[in-house]
Amino acid sequence: MNEDSFGIRDGDGLFVVCDGMGGGAAGEVASTLAVDAFLAQLGQSKLESTPAADAVTEAVRSAIQYANSLVLQRSRLSPEFRGMGTTLVALWLRKAQFNGAAHRAAWVAHAGDSRCYRFRDGELSALTADHSLVEQQVRMGQITAQEAEQSNMRHVITRAVGVDPQLDPEIAITDAQAGDLFLLCSDGLTQEIPEARIAEVLRREERLEDACGVLVAEARHHGGRDNITCVLAQAE
Repeated sequence: MNEDSFGIRDGDGLFVVCDGMGGGAAGEVASTLAVDAFLAQLGQSKLESTPAADAVTEAVRSAIQYANSLVLQRSRLSPEFRGMGTTLVALWLRKAQFNGAAHRAAWVAHAGDSRCYRFRDGELSALTADHSLVEQQVRMGQITAQEAEQSNMRHVITRAVGVDPQLDPEIAITDAQAGDLFLLCSDGLTQEIPEARIAEVLRREERLEDACGVLVAEARHHGGRDNITCVLAQAE
């Protein structure tokens, strides 16, 4: 069963990937509900065409918190959905006002261990850090990055949509240059393919559809131990 979900609203520069968790169909329900709620809430945000950057950030935060409340509410309605939740990583490419001037930028928001990368000038850069137990241990110096990759606790996440009534998503703003590629993916991709290989594929494949196809195929070839989702978006 595929418990990943994704949503694309290309005309609005909106992209989101969710990786659900929970028994039976619960993970699929959580991820689908979170994607739909996030996009619907932002669609009703009624922002100006070029709003203040802070207003965009708050709209993204509100949309994730709305998704969180809906998933949590649904989990409490039926025993089969109890305990479900989902990661979320989202990208919004748009113009906003920064210190009185309009600039195009990228808003990157996440909760959990689904990731966002930026590929620019042949180099891949991580724009998110996993909300996971092993990532905390690495930052505290308790284990190395290599040990984290082999840990049987690497799938334990510390932040997710639909688990607690209060969710504080991590939201960052970064510049978006014409030609930048942004990759949103679930951990089904990154646990099978190292970042160096992802960068190689993005350097080689000119079409976004081809690059996505190669990444998913290689992740499956290397084990495919989890659902695999990747979304590529290019800034204009």
